[in-house]
Amino acid sequence: MDGFFIKFVDEQYIDGMINGTYFFKNLSYFKNQPDAIDDSGIMDSAEGLYALHLENSEDRVTIYLGLPEVEKHIAIMSLVYLAKSDFINNLKNNKMKIKPEVINELRNISNGRPCFIVPCNEILDQIKNHDFSGDNVKSCYDGKTRYYERGNTNQLLSEMDYKEVIDLYFKKRSTYANQREYRILLETVDEFTDRTIEFKDKLKSIVRYDSFEDLAQFEY
Repeated sequence: MDGFFIKFVDEQYIDGMINGTYFFKNLSYFKNQPDAIDDSGIMDSAEGLYALHLENSEDRVTIYLGLPEVEKHIAIMSLVYLAKSDFINNLKNNKMKIKPEVINELRNISNGRPCFIVPCNEILDQIKNHDFSGDNVKSCYDGKTRYYERGNTNQLLSEMDYKEVIDLYFKKRSTYANQREYRILLETVDEFTDRTIEFKDKLKSIVRYDSFEDLAQFEY
């Protein structure tokens, strides 16, 4: 997969993540936040909800339903995904750098935290090569978050299979599209738990920065 992942991390955890220790938060963390945080564009109170949009000539209604039997087993780690289209050529040295407007859009996500940037394939290889059976994890899924305007499905919940239900956790409202989110999702054995995973494979091409503004220095 082409492109780069960025991960903003609290200062006390960034060294651990650089060395392969990743933290996955239970879905409830992203949903049960004060409105003030949600309004900042960081948390989504509709996270993981079944959102069916109904429309006729007179009314537009979106039905939101929680999926408690599934969501209590869901733990997520989020990354920022930068595609090649998020970069421009630096005419001074003919290398690619992140577009200034992209750097600015990361302000809310950063929340003053340090970060690292790394080629996508390095993290995806970590996930692919890891044996989760010893981590009390049933399954691991990953993919880009897809952003919706009115609803995240046109299917009735009773008609959806399990894979389609899991797919709901890779969809968010379009107001969060600037997050450019890529998700790694764990289905945990126990309920309402966070998960810390230690990966044996270490990242080789990782670059650390103290703030989102410093990402402007990154080139490849």
